[in-house]
Amino acid sequence: MSTPLEVLIIDDSLDRGELALGELRRAGYALRAQRVQTTEALLECLGEQSWQLLLCSHSSPGFDVAAVVALAHQRAPELPIVVLSGRIGEERAADCLRAGARDLVLEDHFARLVLIVERELLATRQKDDQRRTNEQLRRAEAQLGRTEKLRLLGHMAGRISHDLKNLLNPLSLYLDLADRALARGDVERARFGIGELKQVIQLGVQTVDRLRVFSSPASELTFSKLDLDAIAREAVVLSEWRMSEAGHPGVRIETQLTGPLEVNGEHADLLSAVLNLLANSIDALPNGGTIRVRTGKDQDQPWLEVSDDGPGMAPEIRDKVFEPFFGTKTEPGAGLGLAMVQSAMLRHDARISVSSEPGQGTTLRLSFSRA
Repeated sequence: MSTPLEVLIIDDSLDRGELALGELRRAGYALRAQRVQTTEALLECLGEQSWQLLLCSHSSPGFDVAAVVALAHQRAPELPIVVLSGRIGEERAADCLRAGARDLVLEDHFARLVLIVERELLATRQKDDQRRTNEQLRRAEAQLGRTEKLRLLGHMAGRISHDLKNLLNPLSLYLDLADRALARGDVERARFGIGELKQVIQLGVQTVDRLRVFSSPASELTFSKLDLDAIAREAVVLSEWRMSEAGHPGVRIETQLTGPLEVNGEHADLLSAVLNLLANSIDALPNGGTIRVRTGKDQDQPWLEVSDDGPGMAPEIRDKVFEPFFGTKTEPGAGLGLAMVQSAMLRHDARISVSSEPGQGTTLRLSFSRA
């Protein structure tokens, strides 16, 4: 079968152009050729459609073939340009190649034109294949990016849902407290229950707002001086309520708090971090055990520890616990807890460390700068 080939010729010698086209026809090419004689006509043809080959004949003494090649190359940089010449000096031949010609064929070697065309068509096909491959890769990467964003949003939604449950579980407790107090006419007790309700709701709102600042700089958070011991006590109360609702028999939380420890931070962010540490320890004790919450100072730098007497972790697990989505659970949000704690610590110019060995439990420590 003949190979279609669209050829544009700029030539003031019809014989030379026909000789070149004859060689291509004999080689099996089905040509659609157009001949022009001026640069204006050349530029018009280049603008009208795409061509596979431009033959530029060098014959007239006043014909500046290098300038024509440069003009055509500027207009269609990927179009293969081949100069046809009866005789041309080395200097002018070099000028043509520098101007953008792919090759040069002398009049008595027109058979070589077939090899040049085959080479250029092969190179064009390879470029087209590469462009298609690159486009497919770009589309695949874009699709992967969209899928990964949806996956991340799913995990984030699961994690925020988990945190909200930790925070909002006491709502019914405080609501019942206020109802019973009002039924007894105990206004002060009812006010206490309503005040606790307001605080829990405010924490829930702040936790939802953390969706916006999860990966944002600390400058977008509202920092204030906080008591680390108070945050620890609040997290313990919320975690005990969660355990009673979820049914974790035999898990006991002990506290060893040293007194007021002032840190600079965002309340909901730090409370959620400590809740995540406690949730991690609770999940490590399905058959019961003890969790210890301790606070202290090292050279005036406050710290908070949550430790458990669970199964501990092997080194290969321990080294990956802060990686997002690392874990053995499959529910939405699994594997983000400690990654979010680490993110919170970075926002607070603090750090989290882990100490764990198989059969010896796990200790997670939050270390803060001075307030």
